Amino acid sequence: MRISDHFRNDVLKNPKRVGITVGLCEEIVRRAEHTEQQSDELWRIWGYVPEVDRWIRVVTSADRGTLITAHKDRNFTREMRRRRG
Repeated sequence: MRISDHFRNDVLKNPKRVGITVGLCEEIVRRAEHTEQQSDELWRIWGYVPEVDRWIRVVTSADRGTLITAHKDRNFTREMRRRRG
């Protein structure tokens, strides 16, 4: 999987995103627990990571071949509950 300059420079080097690795993001993309395609055709893909007790949101290119960004998403479960009513 390819990585964008943003992913390389702002995700992998950001101290607030410690633990987010290319390998972890690739695994989340492979075993997505929830996905949404954005209006710009990029994909938002979520996966739960028990080791950090957090949901991680990964954004990929339209073909899911390039990692654009990733972060810990502490609002994911609240947002899903809100959408389900």
